[in-house]
Amino acid sequence: MAERRRILCYHRQRYCVGSNDRLKVLLPTAEEVPTAEEVNVTMKTALRSQLPRILVIILFFVLSIPVTPLFAQGALDDCNDSALIGLGVTMYDTTLATTDGPEPCAQLGSDIWFRFIAQNTTNYEISLCAGTTYDAALAIYPGMIACPPTATDAIACDDDGCTGAATLNSIVTINLSAGQEILIQVGGYDGAIGSGEITLTELAAPSGPDQCANAEEIFEGATAFETLTSTTDGPQACAQIGSDIWFTFTAPSDGSWRISLCAGTNYDAALAVYPGSVSCPPTDNDVLACNDDGCFGAGPPIVIVSLNSGEQILLQVGGWSSAAGIGEIVIDDVPPLPAGADILVGEISNFVQFGRLADEIGCGIESVTCNAGAEPLDWFGNPDPRHPFITTAAYRLENGRLYQIGMSWAKHGFAAAQTDACNLGCTAFPNGTRLGSGCSDIYGASTNASQQFLGPRSEINPWTGAYDFSTSLLSSTSGPYDPVERRLRIQDRDVDPTMHPGAEYFCEVLVLAHDDVDHLNSVAWQPISVSPMSPSGVFTFDTSATSTLGPAIFAWPDATIVEVLEPTAQDGRVFVGHRVIELGNDHWRYEYAIQNLDLNSGIGAFEIPVPAGVTVSHMEFHAPNQHEPSFADESWQGTRLPDSVRWETDPISSPTLTNPIRWGALYNFSFTANSAPVSETAILETYDPSILSSMNAEVASPLAPPLVESFRRGDINADGLYDVADVIAGLQCLFLCFPACFDAHDVNDDGLWNIADPIYNLDYLFSNGPSLAAPFPGCGEDLTADALDCQSYLCP
Repeated sequence: MAERRRILCYHRQRYCVGSNDRLKVLLPTAEEVPTAEEVNVTMKTALRSQLPRILVIILFFVLSIPVTPLFAQGALDDCNDSALIGLGVTMYDTTLATTDGPEPCAQLGSDIWFRFIAQNTTNYEISLCAGTTYDAALAIYPGMIACPPTATDAIACDDDGCTGAATLNSIVTINLSAGQEILIQVGGYDGAIGSGEITLTELAAPSGPDQCANAEEIFEGATAFETLTSTTDGPQACAQIGSDIWFTFTAPSDGSWRISLCAGTNYDAALAVYPGSVSCPPTDNDVLACNDDGCFGAGPPIVIVSLNSGEQILLQVGGWSSAAGIGEIVIDDVPPLPAGADILVGEISNFVQFGRLADEIGCGIESVTCNAGAEPLDWFGNPDPRHPFITTAAYRLENGRLYQIGMSWAKHGFAAAQTDACNLGCTAFPNGTRLGSGCSDIYGASTNASQQFLGPRSEINPWTGAYDFSTSLLSSTSGPYDPVERRLRIQDRDVDPTMHPGAEYFCEVLVLAHDDVDHLNSVAWQPISVSPMSPSGVFTFDTSATSTLGPAIFAWPDATIVEVLEPTAQDGRVFVGHRVIELGNDHWRYEYAIQNLDLNSGIGAFEIPVPAGVTVSHMEFHAPNQHEPSFADESWQGTRLPDSVRWETDPISSPTLTNPIRWGALYNFSFTANSAPVSETAILETYDPSILSSMNAEVASPLAPPLVESFRRGDINADGLYDVADVIAGLQCLFLCFPACFDAHDVNDDGLWNIADPIYNLDYLFSNGPSLAAPFPGCGEDLTADALDCQSYLCP
């Protein structure tokens, strides 16, 4: 009986949930074996009676089954059990995937595996760009390789190759022969997991410049290209170049020629140059130049080659590890770099807050230092003084005035890299002690905010680059440091955009060195946008705008900027800016700014001519805090003198701390006057007069008020008396002279000078005629408007 029960349950197991949940079906004895029809009726009856309970049990059973993502684990999770897929879209999920493959790129982990067999000989695109929800990575291996493969087995690998919104996802283009099989590893950067779609597309067969033998001739300027359908027939040169296309170029003249893929190229491109006479395809030994990731210190590539007129070269344009895409190849001639070493500040691309102390933040700004000269630039680290000094600053433009709101100490350079961030064509120096001609070195914002490398600006002569480590603060201090000291320090109240609606902000990088031949391109400024402070006290800065060479005072719109450099003095230059704003009611606001770029002597006083009789009010001063030892951050005292306005700090001989305008600083001065502007010469007195005592700058200054005519009417001979001698003098002058004071001759005050005036005089003196009009008998001004004037009269 038990055996029959087991058999029955076996044949009806879809109704048997478990040993404790068997259907209660009345089974016959051995002698009463039911017919098949009887069993069927019996089962139907039992099912109807137990249906509610069966449904509950089935629902519980279904809900208790774990949801297993498609292709998450099991067969596809192991390289040996890869799934064969075809063209089109295949959905996948790596949520539960493990890692059993290598990391040929992108720290690829949490991988699953597929296989694909090419139907035709052409290019195939394998893409994770669409529908992928995580930071995916993709690697391709030969199909018949042993599992798991090694990183060196990879024939293609990509991370973050997709464009648009899917930049974290991956895509490769690869050329396959008909019947060729490949193994595809799909995973995530650093083991990231998620779901996605793998799309395989057969691309059109390549043609034209895809083959070296069919290289296309191109010329100076820009040539658009695409490698999406390209095969590989050239060597790998320097960058595992694949999916290549070919061009030739013939130099129209002697010189250096720059070949760049920097503009408009949307993939990880690579570039190699070969002699034009080489056989196709060339070999690695034929290469003249090769580059990957050379533009601005990253991809795409750029090379510079020297050619004679009529010399031809062969260009191989492809992608790193067979990456493919579209782009633009630009060829232009490069002027020779000037003699010497020449610092050029490149694009400013990062501004970060690194610390906070109360209501003040400490920041760092990335610096790109390029050598635009023909000779290497010294870059020896301390204690050797022959290295660049890098400073950063921040500014706010508000209500027509440019303020400096923060400045860092000087970062001391060490160990130069040899990249080509400024597209000058880098001739790398063999080690980091010098920056090669055309090369660049990039210090990140965090390095420029590293306090152990920041020293006082006052220890450096900005004009000569002289510096003595033995007496430097850097030789005797090593921390600990508070969160803001030595860094670019800015008060919350100065940078918070909510406190300054409508204000604009700027940053600046200045790099100085003893062997820099041109300081004017060693400084650059750039607009930045500032986000309001977060709840955790952090400001964020957007540096996506373009940098401009020159000091930040040139960010002051509608201002006139004057460069002041005394050619006979062995010292630096200062920039003076001025702007006049008409306020109405015959009043004007005079704004001035002085930025000391590299004048070691400093500025200790600023004096502007303002004539007597001009009413001056609201004299103001602003300077950034420099937080340096041996100097103060006190405001300058402003004074109205008889014929000028003057601001000054205490002289260098003062026993107390002073606040001169030292290099890299910008100070503001302003006042209101009741006179319109004219051009005058302002005086900038140096703080240290040992080399240079003063400098002059043409600025706007108030116009002197008109002279008030003061005379005595009728006193024609200007002897202080009114008598018959004046009548005689008037008659004589009427016919024989040109009066210096017509108003004194206009005795009857009719606005005319004629014979009626002597007659009026005689009538008053001898016939008791009417008195003379004012000013008479004392001195004064003419109260009657007329065309006569009085240019000269000595009123006793």
